[in-house]
Amino acid sequence: HYFWEFFMLFLAVTLGFFVENWREHYIERKKEKEYIHSMLSDLSGDTANFHRKISKVNDAVRQLDTLIRLLNKSSGDSTQQQRLYYLARISSRIIEFFYINNTTYEQMKSSGNLRILKNYEIARGIANYYNNVHYMNIQNDILVNRQTVLIEAIKKVFNQAVFQEMLDIHSTATSYPRGNPLLITEDKYLKNELVGSIHYFSTVGSVNANNALAVGEQADRLISFLKNEYHLK
Repeated sequence: HYFWEFFMLFLAVTLGFFVENWREHYIERKKEKEYIHSMLSDLSGDTANFHRKISKVNDAVRQLDTLIRLLNKSSGDSTQQQRLYYLARISSRIIEFFYINNTTYEQMKSSGNLRILKNYEIARGIANYYNNVHYMNIQNDILVNRQTVLIEAIKKVFNQAVFQEMLDIHSTATSYPRGNPLLITEDKYLKNELVGSIHYFSTVGSVNANNALAVGEQADRLISFLKNEYHLK
């Protein structure tokens, strides 16, 4: 009689232990899939965002090339001068910045839930992708620096009063100037400084776009990998 009581108690405790372990495992697997679904949404947003911004950067680089060509010409007709002023005014803000949406990844890190990922290869693939955040932030800082240098160089060559007339203060939209606005100087050294500033700003933008293209391809591979590992469509 005592043996059976002990055995039944032992069995109840043991089963309870296994049931609780199974329950925790089930909850963690459910939570893991929820995180993966959220991360896939972040990754898909990244790839769409990269493709859209890369296209804009490529267009911007072409406009900056045109600005350099116009600066290397002698003062032309009103159409040329208006375009020159327009491109100069928008030049410092037409290069896009690139960012990675790491909201889900940061949530998993801060809550300690990276440990619930089911294997090492998944954890490594995710970590490798989100390590790009640091590099992109550095590149954005470099772009801001080049942007500041460019603005200062523009101020030495272009009439800022004309820029003021081109700006709609309510919408911040920029329009072409009226008439035939001239540069405030034809000093070849100041113009060369400006051309150099445009060149370096454009180059950093192109480097960032190329990096974003590579990161976007990495995101596509990670999406396929996660969908395959978790049997998602």
